[in-house]
Amino acid sequence: MYTGCAYLQAIQAQLESYPTTNGEYLEAIFTHREILSAFPPGHKDCAHGLNVLASALEARAWRADRDADSEAVAAFRHEAQMTAAVLAPLSGITF
Repeated sequence: MYTGCAYLQAIQAQLESYPTTNGEYLEAIFTHREILSAFPPGHKDCAHGLNVLASALEARAWRADRDADSEAVAAFRHEAQMTAAVLAPLSGITF
């Protein structure tokens, strides 16, 4: 089962063919940030979705087009923390 907004769910659904070699994950992160800033209430599950995405990348087998998976894992986990911090005022969560 996929989690997060529709954009993150689409990435999760295509994970088997998702390359990380040329920094495609950065485009995904920046695109998600723009979508998040446009409508924060629609992203309440996205911090979890980003962590799920990072875990899935971490667990998949190595291939030549996936040589930056470890960098993508770190970037998605960081983005999950940032997303949670952005959404905290909306959810009543305090850090």
